[in-house]
Amino acid sequence: MLVCNYSSFSNVPTLRCRAKILIKFNISMFNNYIVPPSIIDTTDHTTQLIAPAKIQLSCTAEGYPLPDIRWRKISYNGTTELFFPNLQHPRISISQNMNVTSTSTTSIFTIGISYANDSANYTCEAENKIRTILSNPLITHIHCK
Repeated sequence: MLVCNYSSFSNVPTLRCRAKILIKFNISMFNNYIVPPSIIDTTDHTTQLIAPAKIQLSCTAEGYPLPDIRWRKISYNGTTELFFPNLQHPRISISQNMNVTSTSTTSIFTIGISYANDSANYTCEAENKIRTILSNPLITHIHCK
């Protein structure tokens, strides 16, 4: 919309105009926005098990584009290991379920047979184009009989 005002300044006729732009948005226009990841659900924070036992930790993250989830094990002696989907390991598996309609990803980290040295703080990390975020530590204590 163009709004003009006629005025006279020092006996000089002046026409001043301003353009007003009115834009109406439909929310469906923003289906391809970018949203940083956030972790919306994890397993209970502390798990106590007796070896040998099966450990299963889950983490659900949302964002757009869908975040990738990896797992970090921080042992009590300070060593750190990273675990990615499609891991080739005899005792550990990671499955990932991407739900495109709700823009969330769920990852299940499973140790089929756990031992005392699997006691650690496990953290899920969700990453997309914008950033990487970490869950609170999921603490696992495995006791021997």
